[in-house]
Amino acid sequence: MVMAQRPGGIDNFSVTAIPEPSTYAALFGLLAFVGVMLRRRRA
Repeated sequence: MVMAQRPGGIDNFSVTAIPEPSTYAALFGLLAFVGVMLRRRRA
């Protein structure tokens, strides 16, 4: 966790080691899309 203090207040920047489930869903969707495109190209 990185904290930076500024004149207007404190900005909180959190870095998480575990991605959110939506990140996994996006990566899975991208891989599925690429797989479908490769299969269509070969056929």
